[in-house]
Amino acid sequence: MKIGIVKPFAVAATLVISGLMAAEAQAFSFTQTEATNLEVQNKALFDFFKSHVNTERAALSASELKPLDATGLLFDTSETVEVYFMYEGAGYKNEVLFTADNQAPKTLIANASLQGSGGTLKSGDGWILSDFSGLPGIAQFEFLIRSNGYNKPNNTLLYTDASKNSDGLEHVTAFGYTDEKTGEYYTFIGFEDIVGGGDLDYNDVVLVAKGFTNPDAPVDVPEPISGLAVLAVGAVAVGGALKKKMA
Repeated sequence: MKIGIVKPFAVAATLVISGLMAAEAQAFSFTQTEATNLEVQNKALFDFFKSHVNTERAALSASELKPLDATGLLFDTSETVEVYFMYEGAGYKNEVLFTADNQAPKTLIANASLQGSGGTLKSGDGWILSDFSGLPGIAQFEFLIRSNGYNKPNNTLLYTDASKNSDGLEHVTAFGYTDEKTGEYYTFIGFEDIVGGGDLDYNDVVLVAKGFTNPDAPVDVPEPISGLAVLAVGAVAVGGALKKKMA
């Protein structure tokens, strides 16, 4: 009887350990380094994005920016993703996180607050995310914030996907923009940090990101082979076969 009890226990323990090892193997990792401030890199671009951050209790300006479905951000994991902090109009000290392909969230900015507003950040400060592992070649990227997470560790996570939020509301708005001079595609993102919607200004944390796939970019489709070309190839093949047979 003891053997009968021990065996199921051993099997269960093995399954638990195997599950943990599998989960650990699937966890993604990445490298995060500081980027040159966006204002230093490209002041005209920095000023353009800054001009679209409106004052408190005013919605982000969508002029010249194309509304974007923030739940569909895709990126090539062999490349880099750049994220720049532009503004915060929050009373909270929010933590910015991200997840890839619905795996466990990783911290991106521990305290997304400006200098003089409880933080150390300057507009345009940025980070480069690279060396992704544990992900497929193309993965889905999702931003989220931990509301007042720096001040008070908590589990109030507000996702890009409204269905994951406790209040069922959208807490992220996003726009796409292509720089005419460089052709580079950027994503402009604003967060609302109050559960229940707050003032819906979406400027509690404002970011700009580069490295996501442009959903409107043309896709190269190979031209179909014409019927004449197919016939020509077939004729050559038949001719070659006949020659071999006659020889």
